[in-house]
Amino acid sequence: DALRHLVDLVRVNTGRRAIVELFTVLSAEATAPDHPAHRFFVDRYHRTVAGVERAYVLARDAGALRPEVDPSVAARHLVALMDGLQIQWLLENCSTDMTPAVQAHIQSQLNSPL
Repeated sequence: DALRHLVDLVRVNTGRRAIVELFTVLSAEATAPDHPAHRFFVDRYHRTVAGVERAYVLARDAGALRPEVDPSVAARHLVALMDGLQIQWLLENCSTDMTPAVQAHIQSQLNSPL
């Protein structure tokens, strides 16, 4: 359910260009250690990756995750994929369909339907 929720989040974000753009710009600017939002984004990414990792662990514990998938690595990959797709989506005037790409990525890691 948690992994399915991430696909739903991507779908919702396709209707929130201004929010996605603000997040993308601020997170990039906040990479500078002296940026006022730096700590917020460091903490946010830590929580986000940890939450996605928990989702993969739950899938593994339920027998739905392919045995070769490491939840920790998969979490980082998924967060990077989602952020990278958002940048492409913004640059291509929202014409990139992010949802099927994220869904296919997650599905490739599972041995049961998402």
